[in-house]
Amino acid sequence: MRKSLAILLLVEFVVAIVLGQMATVHQSEFDRAFVDWQRRLTAESREVFERQKRIREAQRLGFSGVVFGLVACVTILVYRIRRGDPIAPPNGPQHHLEIRESPMSVASQSEVREGRYESSPGQAKLSPG
Repeated sequence: MRKSLAILLLVEFVVAIVLGQMATVHQSEFDRAFVDWQRRLTAESREVFERQKRIREAQRLGFSGVVFGLVACVTILVYRIRRGDPIAPPNGPQHHLEIRESPMSVASQSEVREGRYESSPGQAKLSPG
């Protein structure tokens, strides 16, 4: 079952990359840089064109990443629900209470464990037990 999930995620990744490359982001700066580079074949115009080309590619890859991230999250969520896995971690959140002894403590650890220790803000007191 995990193998099918991995294959599905790989296919989604390829589709996201293809969609990102097909996505047309019209940028007038890129168009101007391309036309300028074609008219004047100088190192400066080539450099401006290459910089705009890198910006365009970064935007396409960013779009692909967002598409893949969204689709992969939905796919994994559906996979886990159909499989019957809980969405939360298997043991749930791990909360630990640490009890430290200090010379000023009012209650002993055994009183705390037995539930006879009550605490209010700024005060500690023992409940009758």
